[in-house]
Amino acid sequence: MTKLSIVDIAPLFLRDTSQQEEADKAIWQALLSTGGFVVTGYPNADKIDEWAKTALSFFDAPEGIKHETATNFVNSENTHLYRGYHTNLSGGWAHNEFFDIGPDHPVPGPEIPGIEMLSEQTPWPQDEPKEGWRCAVKSYYQQLNEIAFAVMKSIGRSAGFSEEAILSRFQGENSTLRLINYPLPPEGFKVELSKPIATEEDEPPLSAGAHTDHSALSLLWQAQSGLQAQSPDGVWYSVPIIENCVSVHVGNIMHTLTNGVVRPTPHRVLDMRQDRRSIGFFLEPDLSAELAPAHEIEQSGDISKTYGWSLLETLSGRKGYKDVIAKPVLPQSN
Repeated sequence: MTKLSIVDIAPLFLRDTSQQEEADKAIWQALLSTGGFVVTGYPNADKIDEWAKTALSFFDAPEGIKHETATNFVNSENTHLYRGYHTNLSGGWAHNEFFDIGPDHPVPGPEIPGIEMLSEQTPWPQDEPKEGWRCAVKSYYQQLNEIAFAVMKSIGRSAGFSEEAILSRFQGENSTLRLINYPLPPEGFKVELSKPIATEEDEPPLSAGAHTDHSALSLLWQAQSGLQAQSPDGVWYSVPIIENCVSVHVGNIMHTLTNGVVRPTPHRVLDMRQDRRSIGFFLEPDLSAELAPAHEIEQSGDISKTYGWSLLETLSGRKGYKDVIAKPVLPQSN
């Protein structure tokens, strides 16, 4: 079975420029050959599996804990819409349930009606699903954030952009950590995609359909196999399960920031006829950051070009959100 490239990114955290350049080359070659890659050698790598397994114990918790943290779509007594527990078990683009976690201190976005939803605080459960759960979740978030920034800067350098140009869109905190549970799909389950991505003629059964993420980078960890990434030449590569490793996939935002130089990574989850758990960390720019090539450092002030606007527009068209969130509009001037 064809598997993703594996890259040791330890040099990205050192001051040795020559070693950093070698790591940059390895990452760039992996993107060109297999579309995504698996990273090793980062700080605290020996703790990643332990933190991940503790974090995923959320799905073993009593239903009351899920209900307590659920979004308004799942529990009408709660007011939050963005962070917290969601479920797709009734059908759609995937067969899963998940818990979305944001930063401790979310930064507000531009003045757009409805934008406040995107800077909600995470609804932490009063009783931990497992002792040390919240600490493990926060440690995982912080470590993946550090890895994502290091890899993003590396890709930016290879694409011809300065670190400052890339980082100018990421001054605040806005990224998402997603704990995901894929129960065994029912017989006959088929994912639904509004915008299908090119796939094989005889597509295998899927738990999550082929898609690219609305992020700069996605760092994914899986407890069971099934995740695949698509290379530029259309070949699907399986993401191997290696101790204390995560896979990296380019999102649509990085494609925009590099003016189309870096291709987003389509990925999907095969239905392996088993329960499956995973974690996704999605590196996202500031809500007020403009989605334009990174060399355009001066912002125009047009809020319809911001990430917050784009995210609201994307969510407004999704099942569940489309009847709750209106497409963003410019605020009325006095």
